Amino acid sequence: MNYNPYVDLPSLKVLHLESITFTRVAYLHKILSGTPILHELESADLRVEIPTMMPPLGIAISNLIRVMHVVNRMPPTIRGVFHNLTHLELIFNFHSDASAVFKWRWLRKMLQNTPNLQTLIIHELYKAVVGTEIVASLDDVADGESSAPSL
Repeated sequence: MNYNPYVDLPSLKVLHLESITFTRVAYLHKILSGTPILHELESADLRVEIPTMMPPLGIAISNLIRVMHVVNRMPPTIRGVFHNLTHLELIFNFHSDASAVFKWRWLRKMLQNTPNLQTLIIHELYKAVVGTEIVASLDDVADGESSAPSL
């Protein structure tokens, strides 16, 4: 069955998505495209069963003012400039060094595309095991040396 959902939420300003599995990434795109005045987006634990390239979202979410996003895997590709975005909160929750390497490049691109950003909050939830001890983040493993490159 070829299901093609239609979303039209022209007055929706706040959207929270948590622990949702989309069959296709296009369905997430349709939700976001159907919310033309969306100002606040919170997302965590979003999954796609059939991963494909994400269509450009810059126009669909160009009115965003506030975003809180938990990044569990590779961050999404950034397309477009978010002129209205003033508050960005990111929670990086990587479980492998391979994925974590890309977050700084992604963050640099995101910052270049948010010229009016006033508040940036970053949480690092990466957990590492050293012997039998669970360490809060990679920074704790590095004896206080930051793993973040300069932006």
